[in-house]
Amino acid sequence: MTVSSTTTPRIQFNGNGSTVDFTITYPFTSASDIDVYLTDVDSVVTLLVYSTDYTISGSTVTLNTAPDTGEVLTILRTTNRTQLTDYIPNGSFSAESHEAALDKLTYITQELDEVVDRSLTLPIDASPDISTELGTPGALKVWRWNSDATAIEFVSGAEAFADATVVPVAKGGTGATTASDARTNLGVGSIATQSSSSVTITGGSISGITDLAVVDGGTGASTAADARTNLGLVIGTDVQAHDAELSALAGLTSAADKVPYFTGSGTAATADFTSFGRSLVDDANASAARTTLGLGALATSSATITAFGESLIDDADAATARSTLGLGTLATQSGTLSAFGGTLIDDADAATARTTLGLGTLATQSGTFSGTSSGTNTGDQNIFSTVAVSGQSDVVADSTSDTLTLVAGTGISISTNATTDAITISATGGATLSDGDYGDITVSSSGTAFSIDNDVVTYAKMQNVSATSRILGRKTAAAGDTEECTLSEVLDFVGSAAQGDILYRGASAWTRLGAGTSGQYLQTLGAGANPAWGTVSAGSITYVSTATASTSSSLDFTGLSDSNAVYMFVLENLVPVTDSVNFLFRVSNDGGSTYVSSASSYTWESLRAAGATASASGSADTSIQLNGSSLGNSTNEQLSGIVYVYSNNASGLITHIYGQFFHLNATPALTIATATGYRATAETNTAVRFLMSSGNIASGKIKLYKILNS
Repeated sequence: MTVSSTTTPRIQFNGNGSTVDFTITYPFTSASDIDVYLTDVDSVVTLLVYSTDYTISGSTVTLNTAPDTGEVLTILRTTNRTQLTDYIPNGSFSAESHEAALDKLTYITQELDEVVDRSLTLPIDASPDISTELGTPGALKVWRWNSDATAIEFVSGAEAFADATVVPVAKGGTGATTASDARTNLGVGSIATQSSSSVTITGGSISGITDLAVVDGGTGASTAADARTNLGLVIGTDVQAHDAELSALAGLTSAADKVPYFTGSGTAATADFTSFGRSLVDDANASAARTTLGLGALATSSATITAFGESLIDDADAATARSTLGLGTLATQSGTLSAFGGTLIDDADAATARTTLGLGTLATQSGTFSGTSSGTNTGDQNIFSTVAVSGQSDVVADSTSDTLTLVAGTGISISTNATTDAITISATGGATLSDGDYGDITVSSSGTAFSIDNDVVTYAKMQNVSATSRILGRKTAAAGDTEECTLSEVLDFVGSAAQGDILYRGASAWTRLGAGTSGQYLQTLGAGANPAWGTVSAGSITYVSTATASTSSSLDFTGLSDSNAVYMFVLENLVPVTDSVNFLFRVSNDGGSTYVSSASSYTWESLRAAGATASASGSADTSIQLNGSSLGNSTNEQLSGIVYVYSNNASGLITHIYGQFFHLNATPALTIATATGYRATAETNTAVRFLMSSGNIASGKIKLYKILNS
């Protein structure tokens, strides 16, 4: 290619603490030709390490850690100063190889020019006799031009300024060679040698000066009264004069829930002032204060409370009050204290209160009661007004004196015991069926034996199935009761339940085909024949997968783990997004998590024919180049071909490739290329990557096939 860019091979970026991707704007051949430096805020320069601190993909440098604000990143091209192109007498003169060598020289020239631009140089009209060679440096030495201005020499500071001429005061100097003489010549007094933060005036006075304005830090006055006026501090107008009471308050120590008060003239102290006290003090009237105190209407009542009333109102809760009143559970109802309630609470005792309430003796008992009654209840009881009989009408009490009568039916006798209050209901006889067939049931033995007829119990007469997806059958060995079976258990009836077995329909029944061995495939032998396991023969080609590009950064293939196979990749119509790029190949030794792209990882050779034969090569490279010449992105500029990958998963062997390709340019003109290369280290590589040297893959696809060796 040509090197038309004159861009300096050096670019800098300012860090911002977040950006990690930086674009290289000048051309370069390999990632090994790029050096990256980081200058921190203390101007310490560090050379970063490739693949440890950063990576390069295409023309983008990606740092592991973003440079902070104030740090500077410098990316510099430093092409290796070597010449590896070897021309053989009477051999072919490869235009591409020669062009690559010229490109490399141009790169080196640009890099030297960049170094020169950062060097000190003499003007164009300087004498050729001037020497810019520096002598041996010495400690605490400075360099200067010699007296003839023809060379640089190192001298001490004293020597450097020994011949300096004193500049008179009239010319803007001090007219002296010492600080003391300079101050004397300039008329500077002793105050000039004092520290600006501590100046001592040992004599004289300051007079005849204008009052220093307030805005300049002064008072703008010559008297104390005027100064207070100017500063807005007039006593009695702007500020409070000294007061003993205010001083007493100021001397107190504040704390939560405290209030100050005076203990005498000019003395003060603090007292507790709780949040409850504050809520009581801020009440607007006595009614609000009673609400805050939680007092009821009784607090303002003038009624007389008896001793019993006092014992009642000091009960802790309603349950205790009911106990004081001798009330049972019937008394637990809600209501409002009325005038009658007032007559109730002034009763002397519980008996008087029950009399006031008009209660009988039932009120002092516990229980549940519906309806009305009179008389004496001798114990707890449940009383029902309705008796419900399943399938019959309810029996309802018509009055409080209604009687429930039990009637004995056929074969039933009822007896009572007044002493024990017991009712006994007994069967006095029973009906029997005569022997015979009653449909699904046969009766025998004088009506005492019942049996279900054979084959009369249908599935509808059986129990519900316990879950969905169940089949009734028998999975336990030997004959027995019906059982629920899952579909998997039913399928196991065909034969062994071994993992990997296949079920198929034989000539007359379902049959099991035992699991095959690793690598076999299931083969149909046509209608009228049973399927069987087949073995892949050596040299057979098996399709694996396809990767289709759509502005893709790369096309990757993983799982290449068969050590007994050669992997074949068929490339179809691959087109780059970026013009004038190369198509590259890399491998992964960690299953595709990362792909090897460091310097000195691959070696490759390619031979192309495009009207004339040419070759290209790369050693100690970051990838294997597959195309013969650079690829374009115009219409019809496409790359197709085949790549074979060998020994990628063979222990102790180096992964190597061989490929044949053809691609068109925009004319269109055809280029045919053959490429081969290998990974420089023997290792297991179970994933590969295809990518462009810069930019993405716009379109095209790659198909993967596996060829068995044996």
